[in-house]
This record gives sequence, C-alpha cells and structure tokens, in this order.
Amino acid sequence: MKNIIIFVLLLCYFKNTEAQKPEFLLPLYFSDSKGNKDTVYTGYDINAEYGFWEGDFGEKDIRNEPFEKAMDARTGALVIKTNPKLPFMSKIYVQKRSCYISTPDLAKGVNTQTFLYFLSKNFPISISWDTTLIDKNCVHNSFFHRNPAARLENKFVKERIYLRDSHGKITITKSLLNSVSSSFAGDILLPSGDTVICMNLFLLDKNKSAYETTAINDIREDTNTITISQNPAYKIINIK
Repeated sequence: MKNIIIFVLLLCYFKNTEAQKPEFLLPLYFSDSKGNKDTVYTGYDINAEYGFWEGDFGEKDIRNEPFEKAMDARTGALVIKTNPKLPFMSKIYVQKRSCYISTPDLAKGVNTQTFLYFLSKNFPISISWDTTLIDKNCVHNSFFHRNPAARLENKFVKERIYLRDSHGKITITKSLLNSVSSSFAGDILLPSGDTVICMNLFLLDKNKSAYETTAINDIREDTNTITISQNPAYKIINIK
C-alpha cells in the first residue's frame, strides 16, 4: 500500500512539473553555408512570468554550456548589469504576453523582444520559419533587427526585416552584421576569441501605427475659402 501511495505521488509530481504548452511558439531554423543546422523556439503566454527562466514552458538555462557545435543557436535575454558575463540562454524562451491591439502608445505596441544568439564560422547564415504562424494578431508585424533599441526609435525603421515580407527566410551576411557595431548590437566575445552574434526579434501585433508613428507637423490649411464657378452663371452655379 505504501509503495502505491509513493507511486501516485510521483505521478502527480511529474505531471505538475511537466512543461506547459505555450499560447504561441515560433520555431526558428538556423543553417550555415556548410549545412550545419540548429533550432530555437520563441513565444509568449499570458500565464508566463516576467523574467528569463522560470522554466514552466521547458526553458533551461544553458548560458554556461560551451558553444561546441558548428552551428549553435540559442535564444534568451540581453546582457544586463546584474548579469555581466553571459545573458540567459536557452533553446526555448517564452515570455509574458502583452499584445496590445489598437493602442497609441509606442511601447505597448510591442509584444515581446527576444534575443537570438548564434555562433558559426560558416557564413552566410539563414534563419527560416513557418510563414503561416505570422498571421496571428500578436506577431503579424514581427521583425528582425540588429539594434536592440529598434522598436523605440523611428530612425531604425528602414533596417527592419519583417517576417511577413521575407517569404519565410532571411540570410545573415557579414555586411548585415557590420551595419551595427558589435558592441552595441549585443554581440558577445568569448574567451576563445569567437564572437557570438546577436539578432533581435520583436514580436509585434497588427497595429503597425502603434510603433511606427512619425512626427505630425501641426500644419493647418485655410479652409474658410469659398469658390464660386460658372461666373457669369445662368440658373446653375457651383459653390465649393
């Protein structure tokens, strides 16, 4: 009887600790010029906690695991002062959903910001995904960018690579990487001398104007003008 109780408790424990299925998950498939491949998953859920590695959705902190594969891709958070060595890295990163539809607020137009880290010596690198997943409201206007502040400043709009416009695949070249300085982009120099490249993925909703607004000049035309045509007129005149 005691063994049965222990068995039931173990079943309950593993069931409760089993990774939950997130509300949205986007697989990103990495491949280098030599055919080496890797995959990471990023997404969101309304029940996810704010933070980097709560683990409810299968996240596992692998930042201290060495980059040993020819193509090693990871996803996670940015380097911060409280974490000076390496940021949180995992193969899956699920964040708190904050999809705001039809909002005038710039920051609220952003659902989540994911940092994609990869190490490879065989360029160019390709990142591909399932385009049918980009039709959802909260990710319709998602884009890649090298600049982590891309969602906050309109001057970075032209450098955005929208997932919905890229036919399910983008190519990462050395020229694209050099478009933003490595120190500002979030790249990481390892003790081995190798550089871990950082790409930003912004998951954004359909309200494109919420984060691509431009300054509106307060210019008003004089609307108190009356135009009368057909002058002289016979029976009919046009007033505008």
